[in-house]
Amino acid sequence: FKGNMGTNIVVRTEDGKLMVIQRDPDALIKPGAMSVPGGFPDTDKDLDDGIWNPFLTIERETREETGIEKEELGGLTVSGVVINKQSAGPGIMFYGSTRLTSEEIKVRNGLSEDEKKEEDIKIRFIDDDKTEIERAILWWAFSPSPSGASALALYGKNKFGDEWFDHLQKRLSYRNDRLYSKLTDLPADQLKRFEGKPVERLLRKK
Repeated sequence: FKGNMGTNIVVRTEDGKLMVIQRDPDALIKPGAMSVPGGFPDTDKDLDDGIWNPFLTIERETREETGIEKEELGGLTVSGVVINKQSAGPGIMFYGSTRLTSEEIKVRNGLSEDEKKEEDIKIRFIDDDKTEIERAILWWAFSPSPSGASALALYGKNKFGDEWFDHLQKRLSYRNDRLYSKLTDLPADQLKRFEGKPVERLLRKK
């Protein structure tokens, strides 16, 4: 059992959208960070005969953050395990689908409003296509919460193949070498404005 093992999931809706989440830009922890639903094990709720079951964690986190019940998740599959370089913590990435549409999830979102206010989480949607997924990954990979980028990359690898995944990795390496590795030298106010650009872009996605 690994208490620091994170879980994240890419969920595809009935109307062909991928569900993502965004922290409030004014949140105290990781403001404006974009990711996908997920979280860490609950030692009281996520055990199966005394052993941690990551499927129970991701089902619980999905329900708590999005209002989607376990019975409404289909094809739940592990896409891979990643290491978050920022936190040095491992994470299990999942993907799955729901019979709910994006509009139905927006309505369902009101059922868990208290939980969302507490966690400063808002639900958003992006198109399930190469261009939109790649754009999201290139922005999110260097955001305050890069786990969403990893989950989307592994989802894309399963959907679009190794050639797409390898191309994406090359683009990420190029951006890191030419731009993101130098961000730590920016003044705090400039860095905040830079990180705010993907947040503003996602906010325009209704």
